[in-house]
Amino acid sequence: MPQTLIKTLPCDLTVTARTQGGLNIRMRPATPDDHGALAAFFAGLSPEDLRHRFLASLKAVDERQLALMTRNQVGGDVTFVSCDAANSAILAVATLATGPGDERAEVAVSVRSDLKGQGLSWSLLEHTLAYARAVGVKVVESIETADNHPALDLEREMGFTVRPVSDDHGLRLAELAVAV
Repeated sequence: MPQTLIKTLPCDLTVTARTQGGLNIRMRPATPDDHGALAAFFAGLSPEDLRHRFLASLKAVDERQLALMTRNQVGGDVTFVSCDAANSAILAVATLATGPGDERAEVAVSVRSDLKGQGLSWSLLEHTLAYARAVGVKVVESIETADNHPALDLEREMGFTVRPVSDDHGLRLAELAVAV
């Protein structure tokens, strides 16, 4: 049976913060109770935002993907949600998918389309990177569409290096060494 996330990690899994844009948020691992709220979150994203997040044109996030996002476990993929501190509405989602040996992980972040530019991506990505460090990930990468300039600019600001994906010039690979 998969192990659930434990609180003995050298980082807090649930954090309350204020974004650079002044939003009061609570970041925490997603749970099975978030299934419906995650479905509603992704249903509310613009088609362009869904394309940037999943690197494909989707009309909806399917049940299998939602189930994976709420199945957090140590040593596996982890999805964090950023919620409004007052009413718990999901504002942003970040998934960290680990690879073989957990030395590399891929991160993908989505922010509610109407809340961009308020520091949600920065705060949630920073929280996810802290978790990656705590569980021993050495390199975090993100695959972005070449036209997702806000995400690429944010990743560069956070210290990621960005380069074209060799076999697909419409994609960019952003990488960050996170091991301390």
